[in-house]
Amino acid sequence: MSSSVASPPVAPQSGEGAETAAARVAIARLWRPDETECVPPLIDAAASDEPQRERTEVLARSLLEGMRRHDRRRGVEALTRAFALNSSAGLALLSLAEALLRVPDAANANRLLRDRLSRIHWNAQPSGGVLAAALRLASACVSGPGSWPSLMTTPVRAAMQLAIRALSDQFVFGQTIESALSRARRSSRHGYRYSFDMLGEAALTAHDAQQYFQAYSHAIDAVGTAYKGWGPVAGGSVSVKLSALHPRYGYTQGGRIMHELLPRLLALLRLAQRHRIALVIDAEESERLEPSLDLIEAVISSNALGPEPTLGVAVQAYQKRAPAVIDYLLHLAARQRGRIMVRLVKGAYWDAEIKWAQIEGLSGYPVYTRKAYTDVAYLACARRLLAPASGHCRSLRPTTPRRSRRSWRWQTPPASRTSNSSACTAWGRTVPTPAANARDRPAGTCLCAGR
Repeated sequence: MSSSVASPPVAPQSGEGAETAAARVAIARLWRPDETECVPPLIDAAASDEPQRERTEVLARSLLEGMRRHDRRRGVEALTRAFALNSSAGLALLSLAEALLRVPDAANANRLLRDRLSRIHWNAQPSGGVLAAALRLASACVSGPGSWPSLMTTPVRAAMQLAIRALSDQFVFGQTIESALSRARRSSRHGYRYSFDMLGEAALTAHDAQQYFQAYSHAIDAVGTAYKGWGPVAGGSVSVKLSALHPRYGYTQGGRIMHELLPRLLALLRLAQRHRIALVIDAEESERLEPSLDLIEAVISSNALGPEPTLGVAVQAYQKRAPAVIDYLLHLAARQRGRIMVRLVKGAYWDAEIKWAQIEGLSGYPVYTRKAYTDVAYLACARRLLAPASGHCRSLRPTTPRRSRRSWRWQTPPASRTSNSSACTAWGRTVPTPAANARDRPAGTCLCAGR
């Protein structure tokens, strides 16, 4: 792949120093570079010595053994254990989970159900057990001869829809922020803390943006009340999508974004500061990285940061620009002598990023084309954040959580998404005991502090 693909223009900000400008140029250069150029340095940065590898293997083994000891084999875990997602049966069930709830009319939903269930030989599924037997019965009910299928397809479809909605409960934490907080409280005695993501798509109109702004404000009030006294590090937080706060969120609309979106973002940040919780700017598609960085810099330069790390930023490790973005955030924190909470994630738009680059006929991709490259990039970025000798950071406080299956961020599959902007997912994390340490150690984040 060629690295000559043009990147979005980087607009210089007023008062921006040479070092800040150089950091933005470094980000732009990594827009779509050749992987043969950008991956080898990451491999060197992520390399571990033998003692580290041994400790990692011991920890990974203990985590896996712990998961297996507490394996209840319910929900998605039971489904993926019975039918591998790369098998014909797994793909059939996956397509049903993605599409069945989206089909608006019963006739086409019945046709989809009949098509997907009847093409699999459920008797030949060696690890399916009772689940395979149930699906075999369902397949016989919807695809047999005579009038029997016409009578049984409707109840089978209703049962499948209920099952898919039940599975979605593992991804959608609640239909309202109140129900999500109620569910979170049940796990708080085990040391779990959550960052709440509001479900929904980007705003298409000014009315949409205003509704999302009100929903975020309500969520911040609710989370702040629920975690009163915890502080932004140990307590809950709220993640916001900037594209939900403005209907024209893109790098070609820089003037409008600064004039219209920035005041809304600052208002949400001040509200979060009053409640002493963190407001995390969520990562979005690669095309929106530049305006996101412009807004983050504007917020930091406005002296809106207080003594506590109430501003958070999510960084996607699967983007080739991630290492340069981390350097840029570290520089901003040092320049303003503020504190930023950085959440390192792998990313959730890989398929779309690859597809868009191919549709546009581009010679490179903004994300890595292999999962192994993303894994290496994640480790390299984590080391960058945790490096004690960083020239931009006075201190970085990493997390040392007890991990479990519920300590991962829960993404919402397409089949379970809802138009209700109050629905949310929760990025759960465990914090170490005793409680005194839990308030000092965020899980899943690092704090970037200026000198």
